[in-house]
Amino acid sequence: MISEEGSATWLINGKKYYQKVKNGRNSFKVDEYLDPTLDGDGNKIYLTVTMSTGGDIDDTQTKTWYVKAVDLALEWEWKYTDGDKLYISNDTYDLGFVPYGGVDCIAHLIFDDSKVPGETYFTKEIKASSTGDTIYFNGLPRLDYGSHTAEMYLTAEVNGITYQTKPSIFNEITFIGNGTKTILTVPYYNTMASQYDTLNIPFLVYDPDQESCEVVFLVNDIEVGRDTYDRTLHNWPYTLTEYGSVKLTIQTANNEDAVSFDLVVNELDLDVEEVPNADFSLKANNFSSNNEIRNFNYKGITLTFSDGVNDEFKPFDWDKGGLQTETLADGSIRKYICVRQGTRMTINYNLF
Repeated sequence: MISEEGSATWLINGKKYYQKVKNGRNSFKVDEYLDPTLDGDGNKIYLTVTMSTGGDIDDTQTKTWYVKAVDLALEWEWKYTDGDKLYISNDTYDLGFVPYGGVDCIAHLIFDDSKVPGETYFTKEIKASSTGDTIYFNGLPRLDYGSHTAEMYLTAEVNGITYQTKPSIFNEITFIGNGTKTILTVPYYNTMASQYDTLNIPFLVYDPDQESCEVVFLVNDIEVGRDTYDRTLHNWPYTLTEYGSVKLTIQTANNEDAVSFDLVVNELDLDVEEVPNADFSLKANNFSSNNEIRNFNYKGITLTFSDGVNDEFKPFDWDKGGLQTETLADGSIRKYICVRQGTRMTINYNLF
């Protein structure tokens, strides 16, 4: 009688890997041990499974496969073709990318989720010998005035099976020309973050009538700031004090364009266990105002803050930083001390 458990030995390209198996269906992930550089079906997989019979001789079965490993990948970075500007004004332009995989494949380029051949959908056949080299889509036609999304991926057919890479997507392609509307482009792709993370959200604003444009920033539809920016790439630094679902919006002050996106922000646990016999304690709950934080002094231990004059940092932000509060899910209020990006709070205490 064959036992319920046994052993499997995988010999993959000369290296052994062991696995415990049970009577019935088992699995073993072999792709990470294969070599995609071997020609043809050059990867040899030899499997030996041994199950005890309870007698002098175990039951042993073997099987051999020769397989081709496909490691299809795509590397590309959107590069603008109008000098050092971050937009395209030419009637045609070229787009370079690097395919990997060592197999014949096809590159697919799609704009704005639309597959109109020759207009918003382009393909290019690539020979296996060219993978690893820079390949170009040449003479692509310009799109309509405004901001557009580009997506690229590779497909390859090996032994009757079609493989496809994960799409690479860019939300930052801006075309200018005969247009009157202000364009706002935000190449930001993250959908998750942690509470108190500081995001640096890139954006580009283009006003056809003037070199600069006023931009407004909103969090959950509430304005948190505004400023005037030129046509170069800028960043909106924002610290996530909220958690849960957060809606961030960048819009032009003239309301001609806006980009919004939702983030899932994970709550950061700030409940830190008290350390017994500590030399000092710096807790937000012990303060009632920023003035008390400025004047903190416990047995000669003090705090100093960047002023932008006597140090290399920005002046400490006492409006959006310092002593702050937030409302928790249960309705209670929690205090915290916020040190904003680029500023510095120093605890004057010598550890040694």
